[in-house]
This record gives sequence, C-alpha cells and structure tokens, in this order.
Amino acid sequence: MNKLLDERLADMLREAANIGSGHAVRSLSILLGEPVTMQPVDLKVVSFQELMSEYGEKEEVMAASLLPFYGDLAGIVYLLFSQEDMNALAGSLIGRPVTMEELKKDPYLHSMLKELGNILSGAYISAIADFTSLDMQTGSPSAAVDMAVSLWNEGLTYMQEARNEVLFLESEWKSASLPGGTASGRFLFLPDAASYQVLVQRLEEKFYA
Repeated sequence: MNKLLDERLADMLREAANIGSGHAVRSLSILLGEPVTMQPVDLKVVSFQELMSEYGEKEEVMAASLLPFYGDLAGIVYLLFSQEDMNALAGSLIGRPVTMEELKKDPYLHSMLKELGNILSGAYISAIADFTSLDMQTGSPSAAVDMAVSLWNEGLTYMQEARNEVLFLESEWKSASLPGGTASGRFLFLPDAASYQVLVQRLEEKFYA
C-alpha cells in the first residue's frame, strides 16, 4: 500500500477509478454501437516496481495508447492491450483481427489505437476530474507497440520526475460483437509527483475535512 495514503484515501482513489471506468464503458458502447458491460478484475494502488514485477511478462509485446493530461493535475494515462484483447476489439471495429506488427506499421490501425485511447482514457480522466473537482485537460494521444517494460519507460518520459505509486485498474468488457464476447483493458493512472500531492490534499479536503 502506498505510504502517503491511509486506507480511506486509497478507497477514494478506487472509487474514482470505478467511476472513470464506468464512463469509459459508456464511451465504448457508443463506439461499438451496442451495450457493453464491465467487470472490474483488479483495482489497486501499488508501487511502480510492484507493477512491473507482477504484471505479465516484461517481454510480452503489448499495444498501448498514452494520453497526457495537464491542469490542476499533470501526468499520463496508459491504456494497454494484449494481442488477444486487441484482436477482439479490432474484430468488432474493423471486422478482422490485427497483429502487433500491423499496429506498428499501418497508419490507419495506428490511428485506431490512438483514438481508442483518446476516447476511453479521455472518459476516465473526465470522470476523475468531476469526482475531485479538479481541472484536468487532455493533450494529444500517442500510441506505441513494444515490450511492456519499454512501454513503462516511455510513459515515464512524460513525468516531471519518477514516482512510486500508480493506480492500476484492469477491467473486462463484455459485448455481443466482441469475438469471444469479452476483451480486457488495463488503465494506469500516473500523476507526476507534485500532482500526486495535490490529489491527496484534494481528497482529504473533499471527503475528510
């Protein structure tokens, strides 16, 4: 558990994450043109080092969108997909699975990955802004296909300084149009060190004054 937060504040972050993922699901429903349900699989506040050691294989190639945010809080939100999950979403959106190599080289598919992040992560950021009453605006999304450990390092280049805590949320989405019926997305919410202190202070003021 992160040392700066007691359990009550950690619960508030989890609640913000739940609200954010709910907004993202509604956005995904619009994107797919049919109802989507969500099942939280994992939701926790962990150190960056724990996440790197626990989450999958570091050499696993993954697809990621990266959406920076700024304002009262600054940082980045990752949205990560495995090959299987990317195939499921692409199958619904464009009618066929895609390989990670295609995502790297095909400009249209690369744009699709960025737009998924723009819509889903943007909804997530908007929900956290509403929940905390903080001003948060999004920058331009980017996309990358690489080994997980390389994606972590790429994301850290957006940060003003390295920090330990990260809010990790894994959700399973269910929809009739998804091949196999399900797909998963993993959100990583990484405010920079200064913003993290602002977030903690706001949660304390808002809920425990």
